[in-house]
Amino acid sequence: NFSSIEQIENLKHELRDRFGAAPAEVKNFFDAIELKILTSQLYAERIILKDNFLKIFFDESAKDDNSFFDEIIPKLMQQKIAKINFINRENLAIQIALLGDNREDKMSFAKKLLQHVLANN
Repeated sequence: NFSSIEQIENLKHELRDRFGAAPAEVKNFFDAIELKILTSQLYAERIILKDNFLKIFFDESAKDDNSFFDEIIPKLMQQKIAKINFINRENLAIQIALLGDNREDKMSFAKKLLQHVLANN
């Protein structure tokens, strides 16, 4: 299991050295792992990337951490990079509008947004 972006970067570098440039499917796989790592730092229990949106469903443990409501949620809502809406009141969840012409661009946009929020955390 990967727990950091650095671990992913090290593996990508090693694979590139051994096999050359990775095909699109492998790049998409690594992007998905990176997105999962980033969202897990925000208490994500489940994520869905579909069409032009990333949905993040937060774990119940987020409710017990004051920093989640005092820091993480405000930073998500106050950032100016993307439009974010709450989508589920029963089980806390948000929907992020993604920008980009294709899945790769949207995945990159989502990662940059989450890195921005986490960098200020």
